[in-house]
Amino acid sequence: MLLIKKILFCMTCILLCVLFPSACREDVSPPHTIRVGFSQPDSHNPWRTAQINSFIEATANCNMELVYTEPNLTQPGWQSKAIQHLLDIPVDYLVIVPSEKINLTQILKVAKQKRIPVILGERDLSNTPGTDYATLIRADYFREGQLCAQLLANQFGEKPCAVLELSGTESAALADDRIRGFESEMAKHHNFQIIARAEGGTNRIEAQKSTSQAIINGVKFDAVFAQTDEDGLGALQALKIAGISPEKDVKIVSIGGVQDVLKAIIAKEYLATIESSPKLGFIAVDIIDQIERGFTPPPLVVIPYQIYDRDNAFQLFDTAF
Repeated sequence: MLLIKKILFCMTCILLCVLFPSACREDVSPPHTIRVGFSQPDSHNPWRTAQINSFIEATANCNMELVYTEPNLTQPGWQSKAIQHLLDIPVDYLVIVPSEKINLTQILKVAKQKRIPVILGERDLSNTPGTDYATLIRADYFREGQLCAQLLANQFGEKPCAVLELSGTESAALADDRIRGFESEMAKHHNFQIIARAEGGTNRIEAQKSTSQAIINGVKFDAVFAQTDEDGLGALQALKIAGISPEKDVKIVSIGGVQDVLKAIIAKEYLATIESSPKLGFIAVDIIDQIERGFTPPPLVVIPYQIYDRDNAFQLFDTAF
């Protein structure tokens, strides 16, 4: 009986080696490490810092290597050169958050020739998803603008409200969408008027200067719509310097979701912010995983939003960035 068991065991081992030869080799090769190249237009604010951190965290938890070059805004055409370097390495996947000035046509053509799937973030610059690149990840910028207007409408009701509008980057497509969303919603309320517009530049110092100049010029406003949190925080500082109460006299709404704004909301110096999540890395890694498994990703992936206001800012503080 023992001899029969030994024979059956040997026959089973032979059968397994025939059906699954890789299981019988001791020198099984490790899985291929996927190289993910990432390029973003700048890194000068907490939102962009959170964006690159999301890639670092997402790729660290799987068999991926992140290849990233810090933006160099002092060098003209730096992003095109950085992306070309990624294509030359080469990488297995390319994730690009393009600046407004970059021309992606040649870059996408080269990536296609090298069979490197491209995932775009935030803006597509008139290229075609599914043909020129794999997919686009972005927030609903129009909706973000609408939500800011609705928050002000809920706050003021039928009371007159003069609004100072602070734009982020003058040429940004997402800025245009946010403006259109905000103004289309404001048009539904007869008591609201955009009294002045100023350039914030997605920069606290520049936004502070623009808001201060509006105050010096005698512009009287009851609310500030800032297209980014950085612009809103700059406006907040300008109000404080001018002796205007951000709690009683002027309500600020913006888009972003940074913790500094949540601190201001908790301190009753800020009305609300709409989170426009920077955590692109986790979504991009999930899309890469889909492609690796043979699936075709959707041409557009819309990032969900979160409203932070005085009802939840304290409880959700740790979820902000």
